[in-house]
Formats: sequence, C-alpha cells, structure tokens
Amino acid sequence: MSHEIRTPMTAILGYADLLTDLVDGIDARQYLRTIRRNGDFLLDIIDDILDLSKIEAGKLEVFKEQFSPLQVVEDVRSIMEVRAKENALELVVEYTNRIPSLIESDPKRLKQILINLVGNAIKFTKVGSVRLIVTYQQSDSPQLELKVVDTGIGISQEQNDRLFKPFSQGDALVTREFGGTGLGLAISQRLATLLGGRVFCKSEVGKGSEFTLVVSVGLVPDVPMIQPMIASHTSNETPTDEPKQLNCHVLIVDDRRDIRFLSKHLLTTAGARVSEAEDGQVAIERAQQSAANGNPFDLILLDMQMPNLDGYATAVELRKQGYQRPIIAITADAMQGDMNRCIECGCNGYLSKPIDAKKLVELVAQLTIEQS
Repeated sequence: MSHEIRTPMTAILGYADLLTDLVDGIDARQYLRTIRRNGDFLLDIIDDILDLSKIEAGKLEVFKEQFSPLQVVEDVRSIMEVRAKENALELVVEYTNRIPSLIESDPKRLKQILINLVGNAIKFTKVGSVRLIVTYQQSDSPQLELKVVDTGIGISQEQNDRLFKPFSQGDALVTREFGGTGLGLAISQRLATLLGGRVFCKSEVGKGSEFTLVVSVGLVPDVPMIQPMIASHTSNETPTDEPKQLNCHVLIVDDRRDIRFLSKHLLTTAGARVSEAEDGQVAIERAQQSAANGNPFDLILLDMQMPNLDGYATAVELRKQGYQRPIIAITADAMQGDMNRCIECGCNGYLSKPIDAKKLVELVAQLTIEQS
C-alpha cells in the first residue's frame, strides 16, 4: 500500500517542480506552488496514517544506536526555524544542565516526535514564541526531558483528556481553523512508549501549552558531559551549500517510465550521464555489457518494488555477477526494516519515495566520490 501511494506522489510532486522551472507566468508559478504545498500536506497525512497502522499492527520497529542528542536537537531547530519565521515567531532552544555527548535511543523516531511537538506549537501559536527546553535526568536509568513551551491558544481540560487518541484534535472550531488529522500526538505518544518514555501536556486556554517528552537514553560509558551553547540564528548567514555537480554514469532501474524520466532529469541537470533499464533483468544485462566494454556504471539507482525481478533480487544478482560499485535503493519505506534489507542485499545507500531531489544528488555525489 505504501508503494502504491508513494510512487504516484513521487511523480506528482516531482513533475510540479519540473514545471515550476519551465513557466514564467506569475499565476502559473503560483498554481504550481499550490500543487506542491498541498501535495506535501497530503504526504504528511499519508505518513501519519501509515505510521499509525504500523504501530497498531505491531510492525513498527525502533533501532537503538549511539548518537549525539545535541545534533538531533539542532536538526529539529534548523528544520522548524523556517516555519517559525514564516509565522513571525521566535524559536528558542535552551539547555538547563549538562548533557552527555552521546546517548542511546532511536534518533529517527526521537526527531520525528520533536518535529511533531514543535510543529504543533508553531501551528497553534499566533503571537509570541516557542521554546524547546532540554534537561538531562541522571540516574541508574537516565532520561532526557524535552519540553516544548508555547504562547499559543491553549487546551481545555476536556480536550486534554482525549488529546492522545487517534483522529482527535481539540474541537470542531480548532479543526476548521488549523486543519490536521489529529494523528500526530497519538503517534508521538506511541513512539515515546517504544523509546521507554511518554508525552504529557499541561495547558490553559488562552495561556499556551507545555508538552513534555521524556525518553530513556541508556547508560553509555565513558562519554563526556557537555554544556551546549544556545544555537545561533542563521537568518543573517550567507548560504554556503552550493548545488552538487556530478561527473558520473548512472544506470536508473525502474519499471515506471515517468519515474525514470524524473530521476534522469534530476541527475542530468546536476551533470551526470544516465542510462535506463525498465526492470531488474534488463539492468543486470546492461551492467554486464558495460563492464565487458571496460566502462562499468559508476552507480546504479535501483527501485526495489518492481514486477518480474524486484530490486532486492536484482541487487543480490548484481553483486554475484561482480558489480562492486555503489547501488542506491529507492523504496516506499513501508517498514523501517526495509533499510536493513536493502543493505543486506548489497545496496550502499537508501532513499524513500517521494524522491527528494537534493538528497538524491547529494547521495550520488557522496557515493561516487568515495569509490573514485
């Protein structure tokens, strides 16, 4: 189901971006931006419904690893600061005490919860600020407390009682004015439970809300404690990340012609040379032919959900045949375990649909530079 939904969304969003680069009329560009904005909104809803269905089916997994909590918080701040500025709000990060330089949890799921909580705070705050307050609670079972405090509309006790139930969002007036499915907090609470913690709320109508996330972070031995500085705002900084330029030959493997065209356009625009294959068997034959000619493909971009020979079997066979250069898996990310399966089949990288143009080019650049 995830594949069937995400694949057409890749085409819808990707081709809207392509058209935006081709039209000059102000009205036409505005219409395309509307398509893109609403497509992104629809994708958020799809993600929420799929996540909730995975959680309720007991299929959503967490993968604990050691990582920097400072980096996760900074990533969230960087992502959400743009949205805060659009709403003329101040987004502030505070650290009340020293935190370990490394903790053990699932960084992807932790970030997902924080983005949801901070995003909600920005959404329901018209004037003032949103603060993310980080506190490390040291004990035999250490925890990280992340508190999101806003100056928004607030929540009544009646609304608070049903806040973490699926498809529940305040009252009808709130839903009409602010939109949304009411799934985000239900998902966040379930994810927090999987991370050994919980989310709870204190609020008063008209005086803002305070959402607190507490997660278990494990005992990581011999890591230094640090006192992070308040992250500097980036509004006056000059962007330094120039678009990546590619100098490589890529084989795109996908059974859908429209997705091959989109991927080809993104890569050729960045400087790559591109060949195409419509299924796994054709990809294997073309990889063998290019190797026999002494000019093997620098990288293979491989869709994992294809008829006949799927991407997983194709990757295994390519490695058996001696192809040693990078393979990037493209999948609908139906389950987080797909990432491990892709790596086990011989892939070096992983991107989920809809394809993010910047991430695609950056990953191709990274992998082709590493193997050159």
